[in-house]
Amino acid sequence: MPRHGHRPRWVRARRCPRSARSLPIIGAVALWASLAPRATASPDTSIPPPAHEIHRLIEGDWAAACGQLRAALIAAYSPQACESDSFAAWLDLQRWFDLIARNELDEVARLASRHLRWQPAERRIIVSPTGAAPPAENVEPLSNEMLQQTVRDSRFAESALPAIAPRDFKPADHPVGQRIERRRLEGLLADAELGRELFQALRDEDFPPPIVEFLARAREAAPDLFAQFRRLAVAIAVVYDQPPPPNWPHPQVKPEAVPRVHRTPFEIYGFWIQCQQLGRLFLDVRRLEVEQLTHVVDAPVRESEFMWAQAQVTLPRYRFAEAFDLVRYDLDRLRNRAFIWPGGDYSLRSIHAAGGICVDQAYFAMLAGKAKGLPTLFFSGQGPDGGHAWFGFMKRDDAWLLDCGRERNRGEPVGIALDPQTWQPISDHDLKFLASGFRDTAPYRVSRRHIAVARLFAQIGDRRHQLSALENAIAACPQNPEAWDTVTTLLQAKCSETRAPADREALRKHAADAATQFASETDIRVRYQQMLADLARESGDVAEANRITDAIVRENRGDRSDLSAKAAWQPLKHLLDTGDIQRAYPAYRSTVDRLARTGGGNLYFQIVVPFVLTLQDKGETALAEEALLIARKALRPKPLSPLDTHMAQLRDRLRRPDQ
Repeated sequence: MPRHGHRPRWVRARRCPRSARSLPIIGAVALWASLAPRATASPDTSIPPPAHEIHRLIEGDWAAACGQLRAALIAAYSPQACESDSFAAWLDLQRWFDLIARNELDEVARLASRHLRWQPAERRIIVSPTGAAPPAENVEPLSNEMLQQTVRDSRFAESALPAIAPRDFKPADHPVGQRIERRRLEGLLADAELGRELFQALRDEDFPPPIVEFLARAREAAPDLFAQFRRLAVAIAVVYDQPPPPNWPHPQVKPEAVPRVHRTPFEIYGFWIQCQQLGRLFLDVRRLEVEQLTHVVDAPVRESEFMWAQAQVTLPRYRFAEAFDLVRYDLDRLRNRAFIWPGGDYSLRSIHAAGGICVDQAYFAMLAGKAKGLPTLFFSGQGPDGGHAWFGFMKRDDAWLLDCGRERNRGEPVGIALDPQTWQPISDHDLKFLASGFRDTAPYRVSRRHIAVARLFAQIGDRRHQLSALENAIAACPQNPEAWDTVTTLLQAKCSETRAPADREALRKHAADAATQFASETDIRVRYQQMLADLARESGDVAEANRITDAIVRENRGDRSDLSAKAAWQPLKHLLDTGDIQRAYPAYRSTVDRLARTGGGNLYFQIVVPFVLTLQDKGETALAEEALLIARKALRPKPLSPLDTHMAQLRDRLRRPDQ
């Protein structure tokens, strides 16, 4: 870690069930009212926040108001209180004050902590832009002291901040709400419907300063329009609080060829309102949910791209899957292994005229759908012959068709898209689960309120009542993965601090209950099964860890080869890390044979490539070539396919390591 005062060099990274019957229920906890500054009169949370109370709090000290509201909510908390819309409105008001009272530079440091790593060997800071995972090796996180020092460095604002925050955002050392006149701020906080929509959508990964500023500006500019388009405004706010990844929409086109343009959230907001008013959209954006709208407004391209699609793509909504085939497939590019877009202009017009391969077809259809007001996603995945791309769209209200063009590849690869709110990967299976309807129910909303109260207990350091509130959240809606995941984070932190067997057992039992609760939700179940395997391995029970890993591989090698391959790699990696090549090599052969029939690109990229490259790094080049040959014989890639091409490139790399 650098010494205090060291001025680092900057470099950007490469792109790149628990039974509900047994859950404890907690009632009012009036004790905690004494832990925060007292309000003039304790708010009555059984009625919605009155205008005069909001005015009084806005005119006072916001941090003190945040503490007063927290104390009142903790004092009034009970499972029954969380069923009240009035209590929920006070929760939203408290969260508003929590946002506006935060220091902007502290929020920048919180954002930067996810993107910055310290590289001790080079004594420099690595900056990973939006959408890119920070490097995992030869780096370490920055301490809070270093983060605070870094975000106050003028060079950070010039060279690094634009990679992770809006280009025109200039942070200052003052509260987030200070950018907004108190009169406008009061109107924002008094808008109860806006509060409901915002805090339903807001996540820990979001960056509040530009969100609050944009919402205040949009509401002030046209209050009547804002009342109709609140959800649109919130969707734009949570998408454009951070810039889209530099390699958007996909890595198979040079960034300079994409017709990207920087537009402010206010300009984007105005454009979509105009499209709605002119009748250019299939759907009424005033009726879509915030999350659906994030998949409409997330394309950072010129308005002319949308306007071209609105005029030229005439497919009706019920036939929009056919948009994939509006782009002629370019067989010559496949024969020539030209997987990167060869043209200089990646506009919809050019793609339509020139033709393309699957990534271009998927991009064209995705963007044309957004132009029509359809929520759409660009998917990519690893099939038997390597990478493939397709698209998905919301065919009917909250009913998604996620496999448009997927069948062109042998098999049905799992699709990975980008969540436009975080720019992190999300699978088509995740999307199906989230669209299943449980989040439209009253129990889910109640569960979210319990989680919000748990955060209040966390702020005062009361883990016991925090955990009880989270258990109430699970009891209210066992299908809510956020509640389970938040308990997981709390128990993991406690285990890390105490290393007590009782705490480890509590975490193990929670993970087992979660795996049971989400037995039919593969991604969530496997995540908790893997946690159980890791816990077993850490405690020295290698046999149990291997048993769980084998179960993951066996249960998922058919439809979810991505999960099977990920699980199967862990014991191989453990053997390689310990230098036990003698046992790792036969285990590798057995794994390849076991997964070859359905593994495809997932087996190759998640197991074969890292195994081969690790052997090369250890000086076992001949063994690495043999491992690659084993994989080629098992996978039998089609000639000229992406998988065949990559295998040939990896073979050449092994034979000519210096080139």
